[in-house]
Amino acid sequence: MIKLNLLPPQEKYLLDQERFRRMIVFYGVAIMGALLFLAAIMGAIWLYVDIQLRATNDEFNSSQASMSGTDLKTQQDAVTALNNELKKISLAQNNQKKYSSLLASLAGLVIDGVRLDTLSISADGAVSIEGYAQKREQVISFHDALEKSGLFANVDNPLSNLVKETDINFSFSCKISPTASNK
Repeated sequence: MIKLNLLPPQEKYLLDQERFRRMIVFYGVAIMGALLFLAAIMGAIWLYVDIQLRATNDEFNSSQASMSGTDLKTQQDAVTALNNELKKISLAQNNQKKYSSLLASLAGLVIDGVRLDTLSISADGAVSIEGYAQKREQVISFHDALEKSGLFANVDNPLSNLVKETDINFSFSCKISPTASNK
């Protein structure tokens, strides 16, 4: 096949320019279309991520509010329990008997040669006194001092306190006198 080109060079040049322009327009439109397509996909991805982020933030805020409510409830329960314990302590302190003046008076009754080792006072006012004396006369004198003091009633002096003449481990049991417990 024979190809003949009868166009003048000027027309050939214009025809080449027209083909080049159409090629630029075609590829330009294709690139612009691809860019618009990518922009649309990126916009859709951005919108999806934004929706997911908002949902996650809402869940986080909801769970945080729920947890702070739980913490608040726990703290309120702890404060209530603490207040109840403080009320019990306050009630126990108000009902507590004061034995300081009784102890000071008892210390004044102890004579030379007598040592008190144990003093027990029960809730009902029963008193147990144990100690050591060098001589039997000191145990008797201390017993008499306890009875005459008016602090104690029904002072019991067992015979075991009087068996030995020296180095005596004694014990007395008695009750706090009603007049002494009011002091």
